[in-house]
Amino acid sequence: MTRRTTVVLVAVLFSVLAATTACSTGGRPDPGSPRPPTAPPSPPSAASVDPNFDSGLNIFITSTGFRPHWLVAPFHGTVTWHNDTGRSQVIVFDHQPVRSGVIRPGGTFSYTPSVPISIAYHSGLGRQRRGVIQVQA
Repeated sequence: MTRRTTVVLVAVLFSVLAATTACSTGGRPDPGSPRPPTAPPSPPSAASVDPNFDSGLNIFITSTGFRPHWLVAPFHGTVTWHNDTGRSQVIVFDHQPVRSGVIRPGGTFSYTPSVPISIAYHSGLGRQRRGVIQVQA
């Protein structure tokens, strides 16, 4: 074998190895390779919400009432109530036949409005806790 033939064979061998490695991982980096750490998304908290008026998808049931009292939510977004009290809670809509059932301490209740609407609701434990959701298109 000549030196030129040996160089060509070695080059072909390296090409085949490189192609085989790329195909075995689907052209993606090896899943075992180190990746930079990523922080998990932080859960929402009542402290980050304006107590009176806010936009978003989260409502917190606190010892002082609903936070925010008035929420502006996007159409087809899922609104979630978070029970941050030490006792079970119930959410009741004033003008729609929606009732959450028991929300245990630390639990949640979610509702996805299907149309732009204004929703008045209250605590099933007493009407002194009230809130409003304005769903915008």
